[in-house]
Amino acid sequence: MTSKQEPPLKKRLLGAVVLVILAVILIPPLVEESAIPPVIIPAMPTPPPFSVAPARIIQPTLHSSSAEERATGANAPMALPSWIIQVASFTQLNNARRLIQQLRVAKLQTPAAEKLQIQGKTYYRVRVGPFLDQATAQGILSQIQKVSGVKPQIVAYP
Repeated sequence: MTSKQEPPLKKRLLGAVVLVILAVILIPPLVEESAIPPVIIPAMPTPPPFSVAPARIIQPTLHSSSAEERATGANAPMALPSWIIQVASFTQLNNARRLIQQLRVAKLQTPAAEKLQIQGKTYYRVRVGPFLDQATAQGILSQIQKVSGVKPQIVAYP
């Protein structure tokens, strides 16, 4: 009876020895911290110091010596004349947004629709611009008409 039990016992002992050898080989690298080299991340360089000068707003002014002009405020800063193209006005905001999108796809400088109240009704005005000279605005009219299908108007821009 002992002879029949020896081969399974030998197999078990051999399996145990193999497991111990594997454990001796594989476990130390997993436990040791020196086995994994540390990752060194260099510090970010500090940017050079800079300073920002305060912005100055320069407005052209007219100087007059007349007491009447000083009293009425006629020598107040003068705004540069500019022009804007009024393309259309809509009662529905979605229609205005659709036209604005078409104008922007055509690379035209189009601000958001301007909301207006006229005689109790709400309108959304679509414009292109502003432009510093009327000739530039005039040159863009035909392009706007092709894109929008309406006849735009050039108006002075306050």
